[in-house]
Amino acid sequence: MVDAIEGVCRAIEKGKERICPGEFGREALEIAIGLRESHRQGNGRVDLPLANRALRMG
Repeated sequence: MVDAIEGVCRAIEKGKERICPGEFGREALEIAIGLRESHRQGNGRVDLPLANRALRMG
């Protein structure tokens, strides 16, 4: 995790986009939250992007 944060900081300082930009991480997190929400609803369908932006992992 520390290496990932340092990599983001270096990319910002140098003005270069990484191989895996932050948008990919955000999308992966939204998928994970969607999977969790589907499970919570008894394996119901959850459309992306999530309508409820207050959902979180924790």
